[in-house]
Order: sequence, then structure tokens, then C-alpha cells
Amino acid sequence: MRIRIKRIPKVFIIFLIAVSIAGICYNIVVFLGSKKKPPKEEVIVEIPDGASAQKIGKMLEEEEVITSAKRFVFHTKITGEEKNIKAGRYLFHKGMSVRQVLKTLVKGETIALSAAIPEGLRLKEVAEILESKLKIDRKKFLKLANDKKYAARMGITGKNFEGFLYPNTYEFNYGVTEKEVIERFVREFWKVFNDSLKKRAEEIGFTVYEVVTLASMIEEETMIEKENPIVSQVYHKRLKLDRALECDATVQFALPKHKSRLLYKDLKVKSPYNTYIHKGLPPGPIASPGKSAIIAALYPADTDFLYYVAKGDGSHIFSRTAKEHYKAIAKLRRSKK
Repeated sequence: MRIRIKRIPKVFIIFLIAVSIAGICYNIVVFLGSKKKPPKEEVIVEIPDGASAQKIGKMLEEEEVITSAKRFVFHTKITGEEKNIKAGRYLFHKGMSVRQVLKTLVKGETIALSAAIPEGLRLKEVAEILESKLKIDRKKFLKLANDKKYAARMGITGKNFEGFLYPNTYEFNYGVTEKEVIERFVREFWKVFNDSLKKRAEEIGFTVYEVVTLASMIEEETMIEKENPIVSQVYHKRLKLDRALECDATVQFALPKHKSRLLYKDLKVKSPYNTYIHKGLPPGPIASPGKSAIIAALYPADTDFLYYVAKGDGSHIFSRTAKEHYKAIAKLRRSKK
């Protein structure tokens, strides 16, 4: 018996082929679309307080965040959001939509401002960094930082905040005030100078202010951290012997401008900070010390050194007697010829 096989119409075959091709094309599109697109270039834009939509739009267009400042202005007008835009520092990427950008600005999704304060800076130097990084008023900051009554309210017994603006890297919101910055620095200081360190200061007969003063000298005199306790020991020993501390860094603090090299006449400058002509600690800190210098001031090394001289590479030669000290100086001079 013969089985008849019906012929498949050509139209149906063509239809199947077309469907197969369409399926292949779809899979190709999905595959290519699933590949990660390279991230668009990021742009940081600072929107000033009170800026108009026109000014903001122009800034965004210049940075290629949006393609049209006019479209941005139009969108802010029809949505009524112009007055709701918040000043600040924003992180955008190039080629964003006007709607995305405006939404970010209205929500105030700003990024933090960062200020890195290294060890060993004076108030004026800290103020310069803060003015550059945080856009604060330098003069207003220094006025507050030199307010004795304000310092007293923060637990500082000196005439100002010199030495107590703890060095660290800080992040602040846009529009932070000078007062908020100072108080943040001082809070950080008291976190480091905790009750345990206060107790240690009492044990060695020092006030917190005296410890910070000594630590600031150590910070300025040394470049190599492991030498901090040794330099500290030299000063502690000189204090016990009622000898002048002879710290070059205090002389630098007393001079109108920093010098790359002190001259003999500089060592005679009339100032209570000149530890060549005045015994004991200077009237107050000469810079902001870090934790290592503070710990060194509280825990000096157990040595018999009474002198030290800089080698010129950041390290020092330490000596027990004046004879050894002068030999070290002569040796260094010969090596430099």
C-alpha cells in the first residue's frame, strides 16, 4: 500500500525561513545589546549659590553634561524648579538628559568636599588649604581660629587654636561654615588625645597644652617618624637640666618668613618663641602635630642624648656630649665640601 506524502507548500517553507532568520537577527541584537557599554566620562560641576538657570545651563553645556543650555532653561521654567535647585558640588557624566540633571540638582545630590591637612602646618597654612578646597572665607576662619575665648570653650587653654587643628583628611558638605570646620578638627584632636593620654600627661607633670607644644616642636624638627621619641628625649632631658631647648623650628616660627637656612643672627631674634635665648617650652604650639609626635612627647626614648644635628637627608646624628656634637658637625661640614 502506498503512503502519499503531501507536498509542503512553497509559501509555508518561505515563511519558516523568514521566521528563522528573524529569530537569528533578534538573538544577535540581544547579544550585542547585553554587552556592557563603556562608561561615559564623569564631570564635576560646582553650582554656586543663587546661580540662575541660564548660568547653570551654560556651565553644564560647556562641560558637555547636557547638549543644550536653552533646553535646560526651558525645562526649569515649565516645571517651576528653578528656585529649588541647590548649590553644591555635583558629579555628572557627559551626555545626560536635561530631566536627569534637573532631578539631581533639585534633590541636592551633591558630593563631599575633601581637604587633606598634613602634619606640621600652621594656622595660616591650614586656612589657605581650606580656602582652596572648601571655598571658605580665609579671613573669617583665621579670626575664629585666633579667638581665645572660643578656644577656651573648646577646652584649649592657649590664646588660639594653633596646634589643635588635628591633621587628617576630612570630607565636608558644600557650604560648610568656618566654625563647623574648626569644631570638626578639634573634635578629632580630642578623639586622639583621649583620657589615657591625659593621664600620661599628668604622670610626667605636663599639661595637655604643654604636651601639644612639645609635640609640635618634634613634628617640625623630624622627618623620620622613628626619630620622634629620640628628639623628644633630648628636649625632656634639657628641660630637666634647665637648659635651653635650642629648637630651630621655634626660631622659624618667630621669624616673619620661613628661611631655607637659619643664620647665626636669626638665633638672636627677640621673641618668646626663640628657644635659643629663652629656657623652657615656648609660649605655645608652633604647628599642628600628628599622633606620632604627640605619643613621642608623652613617651620619650630611653637614651642619654643631649644634642642632635641634621644630616641634610631628613635624619639626624645624636650625641651625648658637646664634644661628640661638635665632632658630628665638623664631619658633616667636611662631607659637604
